[in-house]
Amino acid sequence: SGTYSEFEKASTKCLTCPSGYFANVQASECSECATGTIAAEGASYCLACAAGRYSSWEKDEMKCVFCPKGFNAGSPNSDNCKKCSPARYAAVEESSVCDSCVNRSWTRNQEGQSSCVPCLRGETFAGDRCVLCKEGKYSLCK
Repeated sequence: SGTYSEFEKASTKCLTCPSGYFANVQASECSECATGTIAAEGASYCLACAAGRYSSWEKDEMKCVFCPKGFNAGSPNSDNCKKCSPARYAAVEESSVCDSCVNRSWTRNQEGQSSCVPCLRGETFAGDRCVLCKEGKYSLCK
């Protein structure tokens, strides 16, 4: 397992599958791992990347890589990370979810943020964002 024999060439030796590929018993070729999975050199099966990670080639090796801050991979077998939407953030690498901003804070309507910022003086919190106070009104926030 993790090796194959070239059938057409009547090979007398088994060859090792490279990283990112696998071979079952009596295989005549290596099969590429599916999206979001990886295999080390010589593997007989592929492993799923955990939530918060995605599969990516680094040099000649397939690896499960952490999603950076401000991004998430919500399920295993991800092939990429998604930016957190406005009003949500991911403060650490390897996030599987983006958290909602709390305590009168927001991401200034920006995607892919790693933190939230509080409303400023003259602004008030309106559910998922800060808005300017209407004329003749004021706010004591920061």
